[in-house]
Amino acid sequence: MKRAFLFILTALISFNLYSGDYLTGTPVFAEWEENDWYHGKIDSSCADGYIVLFDDGDTKCCTPDRIVPDIIPSSDEIEIDTPVLALWDGWKFYPGTINTVNGKEYEIAYSDGDTGVASLEQLRVMDALPPATAISSTLVESEPEPLLDEPMQIWKDGSLWAEISESGTIWIDGSQVGGIEAGGDIYVDGSHAGKLTGSGYIWINGSQEGELDLQGRFWRSSSNVGSIIVNGDIYLHGSKWGEAQPIDASYFRSQVAAVVLAFFAQDFGFVE
Repeated sequence: MKRAFLFILTALISFNLYSGDYLTGTPVFAEWEENDWYHGKIDSSCADGYIVLFDDGDTKCCTPDRIVPDIIPSSDEIEIDTPVLALWDGWKFYPGTINTVNGKEYEIAYSDGDTGVASLEQLRVMDALPPATAISSTLVESEPEPLLDEPMQIWKDGSLWAEISESGTIWIDGSQVGGIEAGGDIYVDGSHAGKLTGSGYIWINGSQEGELDLQGRFWRSSSNVGSIIVNGDIYLHGSKWGEAQPIDASYFRSQVAAVVLAFFAQDFGFVE
């Protein structure tokens, strides 16, 4: 009975207060220049809509129709002709529509006439509503969203080095050291240490320290330091370092492996 009442109360509050407005701090994608969309968050309101603080530190006042919430859609939301933003080049998203659906892969007809293939994690629905208000979200009882559909392992020199559970808990050499939340926030020994953005940026202690591009390459300070290829093999400066399994068509799984390497493998140079 209490849960039923809570559900009704939540629905009423959402109906009365939710107007589709963005809250400060909401992760979004916004149009920086025509058809070039980048990741950031809502900073404050402005005359035309909202000031977006992009991940690289730039800001822009954007109209609401040039802002899309950073919410990975469900497969039920994606069908032929759905208008989407899709990952195009490293950190840049580009608008288009769904052309065909082939299992977990989606062919995109970009607005400039090009085509490409993206996974569900690389799509954002153009006409998605902003997340509901903070007051309604605090009243909803739900289980934490899982990070992965199955656990991952990272091997080095033939031995198991790291494990990442479905919930995002990270073990290194058998010891629990941190975790990644579904929203991309990264914790080390219980303290917030950085963030993995939807576009592949790796932030450590408030600074953008690197990224993983669409070809699986690691970048740090504009230099290519390694890569994760399609079979899961991990390379550092041209030599095989280890492997991550399972890796599939989902770019997100490669991102998770990359951020674990960045935060916990000193060989890659992101941390000491």
